[in-house]
Amino acid sequence: MTNPPEQSGRSDELLSVNISRLFNALLPLSEPQSLYRSGSFIMDSQGENGIWLLTEGRIVIRRRIDGLILASQQAPIMLGMAEFFLPTGQNFYDIEAVSPCTTHVIKKTDFMTVVNRDQLWESVAVVEAYIIQVMSQRDRLITSRSATDMVWGHLELLQQEPEEIRQRISAAQYIRDRTGLSRSTVMDTLARLKRQGAIQLQRGHLVCICID
Repeated sequence: MTNPPEQSGRSDELLSVNISRLFNALLPLSEPQSLYRSGSFIMDSQGENGIWLLTEGRIVIRRRIDGLILASQQAPIMLGMAEFFLPTGQNFYDIEAVSPCTTHVIKKTDFMTVVNRDQLWESVAVVEAYIIQVMSQRDRLITSRSATDMVWGHLELLQQEPEEIRQRISAAQYIRDRTGLSRSTVMDTLARLKRQGAIQLQRGHLVCICID
């Protein structure tokens, strides 16, 4: 189940405003880096190099133990804050570029100085709340749900992805990367939904969802 359009729109606007405030303050003290290596990991979750400001491109967050994709994110977004505020000393996640990405890295000491000086802690809280919501949405999609519910929920996510992503990856692979469901289960469910007229697929790629 997705959020009502009005609620989602307000959340997106709030995130955009606060990301802009943070980027405007932090970018002057950061160092740019291009991070496109298709299929490879570009940063570990400890954020040892500081806070990362993703200004261009798209990334996915993978669980390191099994490579399961937990979330995908389009720029602009900030990475590395969780480990900064509550260090675990362990690498639970990896960040992977799925398109050409440009980031700016700011040292942790500079981050603290700027956020304190410009009173940006509310903006930091908004960004962290957004990230928590993204991860919580993923939990809602896979916890105590049937395979059909899991497939349907991820089809809704896939429909929201940019056209470039939808053309690059099949619906079955997108779902398997994010759920751990077997190939046969995913393929059988997609075939049934297609027969029912609930979705349209072309060569395995999602064209559209036909019902709400």
